[in-house]
Amino acid sequence: MRALGPVSVAAAAVHAVHGGFHVIETVTKSTGNIGTPTDLSACACDHAPPPADVDRENRYTPRQHLRLIGTGVGSTSSPTSPPRPVRSPWFPCLARRSFRRRKWPSLCGETDPTDPLMPIRAKLAQILRPALDGHPQLRSALKRADDSMARLHHSVAGVVPAIIRPTPEILFISVTGQCNYRCIGCRYERDFMVGERLDIGTVRQVLEDARGAGVGSVRLYGGEPLLHPDLPEMIRFGTKLGLDMYVTTNGSLLDKRIDELWNAGLRWLTIGFYGDGETFSQYTQRPGLVGRVAQSLARVRERYGKELSIQLNFVVVRPLATMETLDLAWHLAETHDLVLHFDLYGYSIPFFTSGPNDELAFTPEDEPLLRAFVDRVLELRRAHPERFPHSEPFLRSIPDWVMKRADMRIPCDAYRFLWVGPDGSVQLCDTSFPLGNVKERRLRDIVYGPEHRCAARDAFQLKCPNCTCQVEDRIRKHAPSWRRYSREGGS
Repeated sequence: MRALGPVSVAAAAVHAVHGGFHVIETVTKSTGNIGTPTDLSACACDHAPPPADVDRENRYTPRQHLRLIGTGVGSTSSPTSPPRPVRSPWFPCLARRSFRRRKWPSLCGETDPTDPLMPIRAKLAQILRPALDGHPQLRSALKRADDSMARLHHSVAGVVPAIIRPTPEILFISVTGQCNYRCIGCRYERDFMVGERLDIGTVRQVLEDARGAGVGSVRLYGGEPLLHPDLPEMIRFGTKLGLDMYVTTNGSLLDKRIDELWNAGLRWLTIGFYGDGETFSQYTQRPGLVGRVAQSLARVRERYGKELSIQLNFVVVRPLATMETLDLAWHLAETHDLVLHFDLYGYSIPFFTSGPNDELAFTPEDEPLLRAFVDRVLELRRAHPERFPHSEPFLRSIPDWVMKRADMRIPCDAYRFLWVGPDGSVQLCDTSFPLGNVKERRLRDIVYGPEHRCAARDAFQLKCPNCTCQVEDRIRKHAPSWRRYSREGGS
């Protein structure tokens, strides 16, 4: 294996913070060498006895671990989620305000509270995080090295899926099923989580347990989260724990609640964009709320200027994917200093449908217009890269994601996520892999258990509906797709 330069070694250290050395630990301790697939899958998730040559008592020393880390094998971190490119560092682990000793699952389902590398992980993060402040070029170099090792990790996992471990970095909490929109295709407030809402006590426990499990970022959404009376307290409590809290809202109530959210510690949020005028009215079925998002944004900027980072989430569905609607979104982004993000049509999400008449789904006849739409987005990104969190390869892949849908067989990195619904249900992600319910068991008693470990591996192998959530990370970590979409016209 060729030697790595200083940047790659530093990025490898970042992966050590996330537990990337488990790739080497799992494979070498089970087979004696890297890249020899044996019955690791059964050992990892089905509670079969470990291979005979696994020495349960033998533990690598910190010095031996560091030698393994230097190879760069075993990346698991992601530089692109959650979508906050302006204010947060590239590496989620370095964005965290504190680092916790936690129990890491060993090869066959046990936990090892005496992992000799835990102090080293914390020290590495403490050293690297301040070193990156004010050094965007170094951060970019580390990001590129991090991306390369992430692709290596997923390549190895394609042969040995058992190396995939749950490493929750981002927690998604749907705090309420209530919403003041009736968007076409959305089942919230219709027949999904109707009347369900998490109470503040439950959310506090979830946030405490998530912090202990290693989560760094928390997204609060719904439904419409601003309809929850205790939303500011959730933000305040999570911020005090050192979690990076952000909110996804439709924006219609933002001007009414921004002061209490700001005082609670909210410093960034994302807003759904559904067009304007007649397009907005038809999609949200709320004509009386036309223009409310623009009014809210004007109020927020007047009160807090650029201190609050805001991202506009453009939902790429058939009625909205037009040049006219794109121009409206771009005008809003420029006027109010927003980052423009694209969410893809969710054909397999439990709370979303293609509409009563399938009007949200793209047809083969739409492909030329869709590709022209993406070409325009690419032009805007090249001229104004600071306004876009996305890579060009991801943008080029959009037509394939929304046209091919489940046929896009690219491994998923949902092992980084946890989702909690308004009824307390816990899943790996919002689409699949149920793990329990926080109204019945604490989150700390759910994470890293056998169901969690199996769900992480199964998600990677797409034993699920194969949704379009977080697909940019999937492209970035899948070497063949990254090469394909990095080429001009590579879709």
